[in-house]
Amino acid sequence: MQVIKRIEEPTKWVNSLVTVEKKNGKLRVYLDLRDLNEAILREHVLLNHHFGTLVWLSIKQSGFNMRLISKDNDFGRYEKRLCVLLLLATIPMCFPPLQPLVTQYTPSHHCDVMAIYNITNFEEVESLGFNSTSHWEEQLLNLTVPTDVKKSARSECLMYNMTKRQLSVKIKDPSRNVTFGVSDCDVIHYEGVEISAVTEFGMVCSNAWQKPLTTSMYMIGLLCGGIITGTLSDTFGRKRTFLVCNFLQFVVTFCSSFGTNIITHGTLMLLIGISNMGNFVAAILIGSEFMPARLRSFSYFAVATGYSIGSMLIAVIAYCFPDWRWFLRFTGLFGIVYIPYYWLIDETPQWLFASGKREEARRVLQKVAMFNHKETEPNSKDVTKNFVANENGESNGLCSTLAELFKNGTMLRRCLIGFFAWFMVSISYYTMKLNLNKLTGDRFLNIFFGGLTELVATFLYYFFVEIRGRRQAYMISMSMTACSVAVASVLSSYNGTVTTVLAMISQLLISVAFNVVYVYTSELFPTKSRQSLLGIHSVGARLGGFLAPFLIYTGESGHTLAPSFGTAGCLLFSVLTFAFLPEIQKSELPLNVTEALALPGGLDITCKSGRSNTKPVEREDGVLV
Repeated sequence: MQVIKRIEEPTKWVNSLVTVEKKNGKLRVYLDLRDLNEAILREHVLLNHHFGTLVWLSIKQSGFNMRLISKDNDFGRYEKRLCVLLLLATIPMCFPPLQPLVTQYTPSHHCDVMAIYNITNFEEVESLGFNSTSHWEEQLLNLTVPTDVKKSARSECLMYNMTKRQLSVKIKDPSRNVTFGVSDCDVIHYEGVEISAVTEFGMVCSNAWQKPLTTSMYMIGLLCGGIITGTLSDTFGRKRTFLVCNFLQFVVTFCSSFGTNIITHGTLMLLIGISNMGNFVAAILIGSEFMPARLRSFSYFAVATGYSIGSMLIAVIAYCFPDWRWFLRFTGLFGIVYIPYYWLIDETPQWLFASGKREEARRVLQKVAMFNHKETEPNSKDVTKNFVANENGESNGLCSTLAELFKNGTMLRRCLIGFFAWFMVSISYYTMKLNLNKLTGDRFLNIFFGGLTELVATFLYYFFVEIRGRRQAYMISMSMTACSVAVASVLSSYNGTVTTVLAMISQLLISVAFNVVYVYTSELFPTKSRQSLLGIHSVGARLGGFLAPFLIYTGESGHTLAPSFGTAGCLLFSVLTFAFLPEIQKSELPLNVTEALALPGGLDITCKSGRSNTKPVEREDGVLV
């Protein structure tokens, strides 16, 4: 049969076998083909170079199945152009989350005693008993506004209950010992020239609860946006979601500058949150699905760099527009610059293939070929018409995505690990942000340096991931964060400087981890449900943001060891769970569940004795795993 032949030199593969002598003296040969299935070089039809790609064709029972693999992982002109476009597109995406620094800025304020006592000119001041024109405003405030003992400063919301006549007597005879009660004042005077929604809508004193409410509305918008826009992106495409959410963000931001009350302001913040989550995640997926495996980290690096640059740019915009309404109008009109993106950004071929839109995918590949100076084959249309990515050519909705998760234990485990990672990263990040003492100095410089810190974290993320990979980058940064949090809680009562340094290091490391989970969790799942699952993961981040203040309040009594060590323990637990996820730094993004399950690496928690009895699964490229 010429099945076995004599080999006298090294070969690419020698199959494991066992020989047993029969009773008749002949040999019986036993072959174990399971190892062979993993290493066999199958016969493929290698087509000509097509738009800078190699197209491998494998035969399946249901028909033809095409798989695109980037040729030599090229980083051509088109890929470079896309990274620049994504970097520029994400610059204004940081405006909504940092918008409260301007719109909800609360300047120093106190009761407006001039308005309350109807003092409109200096003659009335002299009539009250002041003999000098120097420092009479300060003297008036000292007589009418009590001191806040906790803050060791003038009260912001209280004043003494005294009539104008009683005030005049007090001014003329300061030594007279008369006790007056205190009460909330109805009119507030704000220091400085900045005008914010807080000053216009009176979100101070008894109405101070309205200020965090508007921030909560934005967080709710992020939560809803992660789910809604994720489903829309997997159904209608990355490009459409990116453009629509960008349009919605700029239009709603501009319209919010005309808000007349707190209800309108909070509602528009909700819509801004929905759009902001959608365009940022869509930008990440456009970059990761266009890029070869080794360059996906760089595409996210471009996105995060643009976001960090925007964080620094917002300080300049806030300085130029001290009025919150004009600040919103400028950031809203900023979107005019991005109108050309309708023609500059393309839908990802991977999503088009996964949705069965082969002709559109061919046109995108042809555009890529043109930018990369690749020659177009005459029969390229005949080649690409055989592309199919799934049987029905439809994208998964949220319900079908959840149904698939619960059917597959491995995918469900990955989703839960990712959800917990997002939760821990978010609660740690916001706890550190909110628990730091207020910085002194110019607030615009503080905003700028805050963006600079994010930029440093972005560079650390990129080099960390390139050296250690996504999974190890997360595990190392979160482990160091856990140690830093625990040590800082112990030293907090001994050395404040060391505690501050450790807090800043923790914030830098947690920012690196945040960047990792954004790109890593999107790569673990199939194309048809990638953004839907990323939206589900973002719910964990929103829950962490909601619970962060409660963790801070737990330690306000002075007992910070328990919450700090509890947080450190949860961070380490998240690190341990990440060991069960695959490392996919150099792997292609999975098109379907079968390919997602075949991703290499990660601890296997399945109990096995000897060899696995699991049937080999055939991937889209024909390899059995």
